[in-house]
Amino acid sequence: MQLGHILQLPIFQEADVISGSSGLWRNVENVNMMDAPDIADYLKQDELLITTAYHFKEDPTSLKQLIEKMARRGCAGLGIKTKRFLASIPEDVRAYADALHFPIIELPFHVRLGSIVNQTLSAILNVQTLEMKEAMAAHQTFSESVMSGKGLSHLLTTVSDVVSLPVYLLNHQSILVATSGKDHSNLETLNESISGKQQCFLSQTHHTYFSLVDSKQVVTAFAVEMSNITKGMLVVLSDTPLTHRTILTLEQATNVIAFEVMKENAVKQYTQRARNEFFKNYLDDAFLTNDEVISRAKEFDIYNNQQFSCFVGKMDACEATLGFKQNVIEVEKVFALIEEELAMFAIPTYVFMNGNYCCILAEETGEVHPSDWHSPTRMMVEMIQDHVIQQLGRSVSFGISNICHEFLDVKAGYSEALNALNSGLLSGNRQFIQAYHTKDVSELLRMIPGEDLRSFCEYTLQRIDDSDLLHTLAVYLETHCQITETANRLYVHRNTVIYRLEKIEDLLGKKVNEPETTLQLRIAFRIHPTLNASL
Repeated sequence: MQLGHILQLPIFQEADVISGSSGLWRNVENVNMMDAPDIADYLKQDELLITTAYHFKEDPTSLKQLIEKMARRGCAGLGIKTKRFLASIPEDVRAYADALHFPIIELPFHVRLGSIVNQTLSAILNVQTLEMKEAMAAHQTFSESVMSGKGLSHLLTTVSDVVSLPVYLLNHQSILVATSGKDHSNLETLNESISGKQQCFLSQTHHTYFSLVDSKQVVTAFAVEMSNITKGMLVVLSDTPLTHRTILTLEQATNVIAFEVMKENAVKQYTQRARNEFFKNYLDDAFLTNDEVISRAKEFDIYNNQQFSCFVGKMDACEATLGFKQNVIEVEKVFALIEEELAMFAIPTYVFMNGNYCCILAEETGEVHPSDWHSPTRMMVEMIQDHVIQQLGRSVSFGISNICHEFLDVKAGYSEALNALNSGLLSGNRQFIQAYHTKDVSELLRMIPGEDLRSFCEYTLQRIDDSDLLHTLAVYLETHCQITETANRLYVHRNTVIYRLEKIEDLLGKKVNEPETTLQLRIAFRIHPTLNASL
């Protein structure tokens, strides 16, 4: 209850505001009656002090110290019964109070201070009771809106009707989630004013307010729990600061809005579980026919004739060892944020969870390959990687598939993206995006344990330890078993090549131009560089 309204009570009919009249907007939560030299040390914010100023009768100018302390503590004002111990309030004290916009009320001599306290507290209590009744009635109205099942927009319209002001619900990135109307003209200015700052001015308080420079409108922002990791804001625009009664009503609204958001999130989680189960069954070949796969995909608005790029992501290992339960919680937080971030982009995407992996299917037009640096889908995923590390302090890496020309190709695309992801993880990289490419023979050979390669090479080449024989055999295989061409490349006589080949066949016990033998020898010669690189 504002001090200006308190002074309209009958008990203050003969009271006079002698200083600080510009501060009558101060809120009064309690009235304190006290006469003590250290009285200021016991006062609280929004308290109105009434006193006889007995301890200041010898030195009235020391009232300045009391006023300074009360103003610093955020007290509502000071009521002094003059004509008893103080004949009047010194001019310098009154001027000081004016400078601080701190009200001093001169109380009539014949009115008992106890009566002032009782009537004032009674009036405050009556107002608080009325405000609470109105807030509970508003809560009931908001709850009925939620139970009607008409969604967030209808709920915000109901809130707007109750407070007679436009309201907006923004997410943690200051992006509009729902609004009470169609007028979005102030959103751009709001985004510039709020973006990136909500954690600062809503960390210690339930709500805050500021004014827009251009329109001079007052913006009041209330914190709203959007999920277990993010907070949004209920933003209200008004021409003047909100009354305490309106703030109470909006606080009730934020609780109900948080419940509605939680309800909608529960529906989304159920849909996500169904989508994950479908995708896992698809990868595991649980469906009997392609027609069944296409039909099930349509249930999630995924159509077979659309092109897709497949991103498979995994949270990078943390330096600190996490228990199984904590790791599951961290993975769920990261993947939930990824899905929330994807909804902010214009590119249609579908998200699936498969254990510790997150699969993102992004619709493609085919104009730019997703592995290109300027690909819209790649840039989208890079931005999400940055947001995840900024908000959760965790990094995520992704592998990219080739273009899937229809949904039935996604299984192969998932395998390609997973292969690319694992390849990057084996290299020790973090927060990367790696595109899939087909492995050549050398890369395939590197995937085989070195001991097995060495055994195969020794078995195939057996006793050929002469460097001239090995070189002749290698050139012979390169020339597709052409003796004349081999002699020309080695600058030797044709008969020399024949002699060397016969010696090699004696050592191997088989003809070197037989297809199976030729294949084994070619592979053995490809293994040599791999073995040398691993030494």
